[in-house]
Amino acid sequence: MPLSRNRIVIAIVAVVLIAAAGAAYFFLRPAATTAPATAQSDVIPDTGAGKAAPTPKIVVLDLAAVMRASKVGADVSAQLQAYATQTKTELAGRGQALESEAKQISGLPPEQKEQRAAAFRTKQAAFQQEVQGKENQMKTAFAQAQGTIGKALDPILKQITAERGANLVLEKRAVPMLEDPSIDITADAIAKLDAKMPSLKVTMPPAAAN
Repeated sequence: MPLSRNRIVIAIVAVVLIAAAGAAYFFLRPAATTAPATAQSDVIPDTGAGKAAPTPKIVVLDLAAVMRASKVGADVSAQLQAYATQTKTELAGRGQALESEAKQISGLPPEQKEQRAAAFRTKQAAFQQEVQGKENQMKTAFAQAQGTIGKALDPILKQITAERGANLVLEKRAVPMLEDPSIDITADAIAKLDAKMPSLKVTMPPAAAN
């Protein structure tokens, strides 16, 4: 089936959406480098047989908001958005050329159409593979950036919980009603992350060999 302009736009828009949606994915997925320890032995220390465990003292954190509102999160998103825009510009002309060629082939006599169509399908597949490669590059670059931010955020969360005397951090989405806003450490985490890492250069990995 010919590669339509809509298919090209959808493919490139998918790349753009990684920059926006991927940020939330980074913080909401389980990862040791992006959240305080969650194992029971880390949350509630082993006090030995016969000793009562400490009463949980909870703080909450909106992890998606940290990425969205922090300076480094905004910086990473802006770089990925710029790369997606550049990619769309680079590929748009070739996509339109493929669309025009598909229309020309459709008007050929049957004996000529089959010969031209075979060569066209090869070019179309190569173009689709390149679009997918650009998307994969962006995913890899974001994964690398998120790992670096996660490493910077981890000691910040440990510092905040120590200052608050907390022993349990919950994702804000897991708390339906927050009756005491003072236990929300999101703003504090953002401020400390801004001071520690206001920006981060996103490096695109080399394109994978075909």
